[in-house]
Amino acid sequence: MAYRDLREFLAKLEDEGHLRRVKKQVDWNLELGHITKLNEEKQGGFALLFENVKDYPGQSVLTSLLTARERLALALELPPETSLLNLSHEWVKRITNNRVPPTWVDSGPVQENVVTGQATVTGNYGLKTVILVDDDIDPENWDQVLYALSLRYQPNRGTQIIERGRSTPLDPSLPIGPEWFMTSRVIIDTCIPYEWKDKPRPIELDPGLTKRIKEHWDEYFESPVPAEMPPIPLSIPSKVAA
Repeated sequence: MAYRDLREFLAKLEDEGHLRRVKKQVDWNLELGHITKLNEEKQGGFALLFENVKDYPGQSVLTSLLTARERLALALELPPETSLLNLSHEWVKRITNNRVPPTWVDSGPVQENVVTGQATVTGNYGLKTVILVDDDIDPENWDQVLYALSLRYQPNRGTQIIERGRSTPLDPSLPIGPEWFMTSRVIIDTCIPYEWKDKPRPIELDPGLTKRIKEHWDEYFESPVPAEMPPIPLSIPSKVAA
């Protein structure tokens, strides 16, 4: 049975250990956003319900509702261990021929920021895929790399194939026998084009505020926050889509 409303879904998340209530007063100006971002950096974090927002008595703010795979599964009333692939299949199946028409409005607020940046490279001679990212993307953080691939990469300008490059005898895609090891390689450039006059501007956390929030992290919650999300049952994921 589908959830009757958001409150029922939040109650389910709280029962499953995926919702944290923030009782301490939080400033809507930067502090709330910083707490949310730091929370989400921990494998999607918890859903956060801020119940004491400065200047807004009696009003709550909900963040990070669907930033973790387990909560996506719970939203679809599927087992928490359901894979992202099966979640995607199930979602497409449910919305096919059942879409809600949009409500058109004359205008809406929007704000765009612009910044310049340099590129960073990761990879070695044995790899066949090299991904270039801007300096605001941590190449060791796969979530950030996937973000760049999803939202910044443009295949027609950001893809280059190198036909012949040095490889390694450990490469299983090479034929058995030759004493030389050559491979093709793809370069995927997710960087904002250097020649663009106006470039998107990344949103960065304030270092001082970030340090203060981390030092008082547990004070924001009713009880100490676990270091990790609730454990996933060690069972074979249910297959919800072929």
